[in-house]
Amino acid sequence: MTIIYDATEGNGTLTGVVPVYAHAGLITNQSTSPTDWKHVQGNWGMPDASVLMTNLGNNLHKIEYHMPTFYGFGSGVVVQKMAFVFRNGNGTIVGRDPNGNDIYYDVYPSNAGLIAKFLAPSTTLLISPGDSIEFIIASNQKAEMKVYDNGTLVFQDSTKQDNFYLGSTTAGVHTVVLQADYGTSTEYDTVYYAVQTPLQVGVMPSGMEQGINELNDTTVFFKLYAPLKNRVYCLTSHNDYKPDTINAMTRTPGGAWWFLEMNVQAGQPFTYQYLIDGDLRVADPFSEQILDPWNDGYISSATYPNMPNYPAGQTTGIVSLYETAKPVYNWTNTTFNAPPKEELLIYELLIRDFVTTHNYQTLIDTLDYIERLGVNAIELMPNSEFEGNSSWGYNPSFHMALDKYYGAPDKFREFVDSCHSRGIAVIMDQVFNHAFGQNPIAQMWWDSNNNRPAAVNPYMNQNCPHPPNCWGNDFDHFVQPTRDYIDRINTYWIEEFKIDGIRFDFTKGFTNSSNANNYQAPRIAALKRMADVCWNENSDFYVILEHWGPNQEEKELSDYGMMLWGNAVHQYYEAAMGYTPNSDFKWGIYKERGWANKHLITYMESHDEERASYQIKTYGNSNGGYDTKTLATRADRIIQASAFFYTIPGPKMIYMFEELGYDISIDNPCRV
Repeated sequence: MTIIYDATEGNGTLTGVVPVYAHAGLITNQSTSPTDWKHVQGNWGMPDASVLMTNLGNNLHKIEYHMPTFYGFGSGVVVQKMAFVFRNGNGTIVGRDPNGNDIYYDVYPSNAGLIAKFLAPSTTLLISPGDSIEFIIASNQKAEMKVYDNGTLVFQDSTKQDNFYLGSTTAGVHTVVLQADYGTSTEYDTVYYAVQTPLQVGVMPSGMEQGINELNDTTVFFKLYAPLKNRVYCLTSHNDYKPDTINAMTRTPGGAWWFLEMNVQAGQPFTYQYLIDGDLRVADPFSEQILDPWNDGYISSATYPNMPNYPAGQTTGIVSLYETAKPVYNWTNTTFNAPPKEELLIYELLIRDFVTTHNYQTLIDTLDYIERLGVNAIELMPNSEFEGNSSWGYNPSFHMALDKYYGAPDKFREFVDSCHSRGIAVIMDQVFNHAFGQNPIAQMWWDSNNNRPAAVNPYMNQNCPHPPNCWGNDFDHFVQPTRDYIDRINTYWIEEFKIDGIRFDFTKGFTNSSNANNYQAPRIAALKRMADVCWNENSDFYVILEHWGPNQEEKELSDYGMMLWGNAVHQYYEAAMGYTPNSDFKWGIYKERGWANKHLITYMESHDEERASYQIKTYGNSNGGYDTKTLATRADRIIQASAFFYTIPGPKMIYMFEELGYDISIDNPCRV
């Protein structure tokens, strides 16, 4: 087997990079999904000689191997596809297909008979009128090969492999059929290309939200903010994900907005993507749900029953999911009054680790336990879509979509409803400081050469301006597109799921200044605007900040009505471990900070801090026969620390299993 990789093709990120390493695997009869790699070769992130490719020059790289020996599969394995990505030595630059997906090639058994295929193009390409595309056809036999474009014969030859160029001036989708005749056998293959529809410019109807709008049971309206783009198509399962004339979006005269009205079937889930400038396919940044071809296959039907099928074979990458005329959830608690801010006792939990089934139903079944603890609010670590399945969730991808790893939307509504029936408020955790690479906003304006948002990205900074606290791709909170994005999403969660509050992660990062620890008036203004939008929906809504800014700034935000995390973990550690120099609890008291309101949420443990019991067990002090590390003694000392903790006025928080004196570290293997 000889594999030649052209680094200028696909996403092109490895152009000019030497050396290049293959990362190779197989899709077999033992794979659980079309993307479940088996027999993977190559140690990721290392310059592994076994997958080093030979540099052929001109951005071409080659590797040769005997398949059974290289992959190490046995006689019972049926190989269906080869799977590849390519990388530099440490894996920081990765070559994939044009849409950022893994690269797959079909493998056929030796006794398969006549096989005839298009080797190129591998996806539906979009061209301008009069342009042409190279088509490559191949067969395992020298056969009579004929190619038809929308029924018209455009190529004929007796050959085993050939190439030709084809184009048209006729707008719309072209169906290209290969017919191979060999003796009594005939094989067919079909690919598609599309000729660009003339650009449509028009005035967009007013009153439409960004994303998808349900006009009635059979009509939807798509609205996308995409300045600096030349063409946008809305590809859906209704049109087989092909860029035809009927799904070309109209651009507004100013060039920033794109829109399209489309007929759909009432009550039938459908999927969609945006095709931008002919080569980038992205889901809607305002998706309410998505389907993920890489991760959904690992979600059980018990967690998410009747999950719609991914449109395999029609498109690649993440798609948005929507359904008109959905059954309306019947809320049993419509007049819930959330506890006053100053009386909050919050229980922070990660669904993945709190219940082994990692789903809302088991969480609902566990509410008796949580209620018995005496808490009156539950704060969920991020449950909107993040990359992968198993994660803390601070690597967000789609801020407005629930992550399916925890269950379906109505089951989350039922969880909120069940909490409200017990007098328990529900707080979400949102991460608007940044977004990771699957986020469409990052992808739409991306600098692939430098692996960062492009300078023209209207939402994001090219580089994180506030190191060392940098994760993912940093949002610019002082531009209108980002403000609109955040406000639309917060409003959605309040309206659709009746949540009672949001804890906003690392709001100190809502700045473009490198002096993030200093007082920042623009940052305060951004947070006040965000809070006002939430309070416009629900005047009692909890706006909770993980801020870590200067006290002057935190006091101003507190005076405005927001609550802020107040870390007193280390002081409680020191006291419980038996060390006195840093065991003063007063910084957990709002008055000691000069605040006028009980808006300081203090805690002894959180997801970011080490477990108190583990800390004492590992580092506790001792004196003669008295040792704080022993189980009985450290339990007593945690109880004593808790007695001080619960007497402090104002809202408080405990982290899951803190009530049990949980003594296993939050770090590896627990931290993701």
